[in-house]
Amino acid sequence: MLNVGKRQAKQRLKKLKIIAGLKKKIVYLRVDDFFDFV
Repeated sequence: MLNVGKRQAKQRLKKLKIIAGLKKKIVYLRVDDFFDFV
């Protein structure tokens, strides 16, 4: 039971890291677009 919990926690961390990375990429893309307009 404990091992399953640890595995799920690791998967959640991976998902959070991936989501955080995508959000950063989106923000950078928006910044690039903004500078292109300027």
